[in-house]
Amino acid sequence: MINFNRIAPVYDTLSKLVYGNALMNARSCFLNKLPESGIVLNIGGGSGEVLQHLLELRPGLKVDFIETSDKFIALAKRKLNPELLNRVHFIHGNENSIEAAKKYEAVITFFIVDLFPQNDAEEFCTKIISHLKSDGVWLFADFIQPKSLFQKLLLKFMYQFFRLITNIPASQLPDYDSIFQKLYMSEINLQFFYNEMISSKILKRV
Repeated sequence: MINFNRIAPVYDTLSKLVYGNALMNARSCFLNKLPESGIVLNIGGGSGEVLQHLLELRPGLKVDFIETSDKFIALAKRKLNPELLNRVHFIHGNENSIEAAKKYEAVITFFIVDLFPQNDAEEFCTKIISHLKSDGVWLFADFIQPKSLFQKLLLKFMYQFFRLITNIPASQLPDYDSIFQKLYMSEINLQFFYNEMISSKILKRV
């Protein structure tokens, strides 16, 4: 089972050492496209780096924050202003922890789909999108196929490191486009970061 507890206390620091502000910028660039009210699913939210910004930007939104690492959840709670805590439902679990009948105005997956091999990534995305309302949006940010030799070596090292430390099952990036097509999700907005090694997207149903 994937477990980020061993690296949770230093994850943000390591990320910034390698990628600067690219991961944070990728997470936050389309938050202003979220609906004004309702409930958002933020799954694999890590330490909740953008949670404060999200809640301040959209005062009418509430968030179901699902994370497998209890240490990440503790960090996310500490980062939030106390008056915002009542708008976040923290859930220690995974995609199977979502209430069966629950539907969301938006789902957010930041740097989580890349943790899974292709078949598992398809199952994961199919599961969470089944909880998205018909007019809802999917905020997606993740690493994409690198172009330069440096980026390819960096991606290879990342997978080797996280397979060792967190027990992720993947060893290469999944084919996101095939997943989007199977789920009938169409790209509405796109932005690249870190010399096009990272992409952020908003997707809606075709």
